[in-house]
Amino acid sequence: MRFATLILDFYLPYAGLKALAEASPDNKMLQGRGPPGTHDLSLLASVLTHLRDGTSSSPIQLPFFDKSQYDGFGDRSPTPRTVAPGIDVFLLEGWSLGYMPVTEEAVREGWKTGKTAQTHPLSSLQQINRNLAEFDAATSPFFDCHVAIRPLSYDYVYAWRGEQEHMMKSRNGGKGMTDDEVKAFVDRYMPVYEVFGDTSPGRPTLQMSFGESREVV
Repeated sequence: MRFATLILDFYLPYAGLKALAEASPDNKMLQGRGPPGTHDLSLLASVLTHLRDGTSSSPIQLPFFDKSQYDGFGDRSPTPRTVAPGIDVFLLEGWSLGYMPVTEEAVREGWKTGKTAQTHPLSSLQQINRNLAEFDAATSPFFDCHVAIRPLSYDYVYAWRGEQEHMMKSRNGGKGMTDDEVKAFVDRYMPVYEVFGDTSPGRPTLQMSFGESREVV
C-alpha cells in the first residue's frame, strides 16, 4: 500500500493574492493567504481528481507555496513537487478543511461573541461564510472521512504559528515574518476559528483535542 506525505499549500500565487486583497479592501481577512477565499480551488480540484482517478501513469504535479517570499507574504514556487501515480491513501491537511458554512444567524452570533471576530465588520465574516461554502463544495466530494484536531484553546495558535515561523527562518537564512507580523497574521484568520471552529463536515469524523504542548488529551 502506498501513502503520500507531502507539504502542500493550494493558496493562490502572489499575484492572485494581491488581486484578491485589492478587490476586497474592506475585508482585512482577505489581505493575505489563510482564510477561505485565498485558495486556488480549481487547482486543488484538478489535483484531487487526478489522485482519485488512479488511471494515469504520469507523475502528479503538486504545488508548493514558499511562505518566506515577499517578506513572509508568500508565493507559489515555480517548481512543483511530483509524486508517482498509484497512491492508495492520500491525506490532505488544512485548517479550512471540514469547516462548514453556517446560517446567517450563526454568523452574526459568532461575530458578536468572538473576541477577534468583533474587530472585523460583520460583512467580512459574511463574505468568509460564502467563500467557505465554495471551498466545501469544491473539496468534500473527494473525501471518505475526516480527522478534526482542535486545541483546547485557540490562543495556542499564536505560539504554534510563531514556532513555525522561527523554524522556517532558521533554515532559510532568516527570511519570513517578524513576531509582530506573525501575531497580525494570526489575528487576520482567528475569526474563522471563533465563528466556524465547532462545525463538522457531513462525513465520518474522528475528533481529537490537543493541549498546549500538542499532546492528545
